[in-house]
Amino acid sequence: SDLYLVKLNFFDSQATVYKKQLGDLVGATLVPGERIFLTGSPVFWLGSLKQNFNLLQVRGGKDENSTHKTWALGAYQIREGESPQLLEGWLSVFGVSRLLYQGEGSDEYYKDFKNEKRFTSWYPVDSEGDNKVYDFPNSLVRLASTELLKVPAPAAGDDKRALIEYVSYLKDPVKLTYKAGKIELSVMPPSDTLISFSISYDTHWHITEGQGRLKSDSFGNMVLEPGENNSRWQITYTEEWWEMLPGVGFTLVFLLILNKSDSFAAYFKKKTPSLGISVTNEEENY
Repeated sequence: SDLYLVKLNFFDSQATVYKKQLGDLVGATLVPGERIFLTGSPVFWLGSLKQNFNLLQVRGGKDENSTHKTWALGAYQIREGESPQLLEGWLSVFGVSRLLYQGEGSDEYYKDFKNEKRFTSWYPVDSEGDNKVYDFPNSLVRLASTELLKVPAPAAGDDKRALIEYVSYLKDPVKLTYKAGKIELSVMPPSDTLISFSISYDTHWHITEGQGRLKSDSFGNMVLEPGENNSRWQITYTEEWWEMLPGVGFTLVFLLILNKSDSFAAYFKKKTPSLGISVTNEEENY
């Protein structure tokens, strides 16, 4: 038992050192308002290491990328694909400015990235052992051509034609303030120009300042068709109180069943013969 405790303390200490290394590495390179692509275990704990360490992950906050139309397609190509062009294209679609790469020499248990040769065109902005942070010229919000809305949805993650066409319509980056549930931006877009967000479209996003209309593009990202003579917008994620009612109702029903479990068990035991369901222990019959 003493040997087990020594091993346990060793691995706990090693994990603590690893987490601190990644926290310092990402904290030194990440700029507020930029998005980082994480995979493996840091997805779950990296954001909790430091106070106000607000990570805009591809999956995180109110981004709802777990239900994004093309997130699964793109994330696979970023992690395990073979084409540098697909890697770069999908990072652009998701507005990723930083990527944390963990190679074979990393202490990370889940090494999801494959084909490291794809990254040879880029140099890490910082590294700690085989943990590297790469920089990409993307932004969470960009101006875009109205042609963006005509791009067909990708048939698969390796649909280069749709991906290249989509990325070609993304233009200048837009400065923003982004906190969970609220986006503020200031820009004077030219005529026939959209504002493209690398944020999953959701009907809960509403324009609370400024004029325009929110919609989804074929890749699942949110797009703002700006109103005329507007240069400032605030977009807020809001849920109505009545949307919580199904969850509250389900909880109450569950508690009622739990409280009356003996009564329900007796009722079903009485009804099972008529339903042809045996209540005997079959193991005892053999």
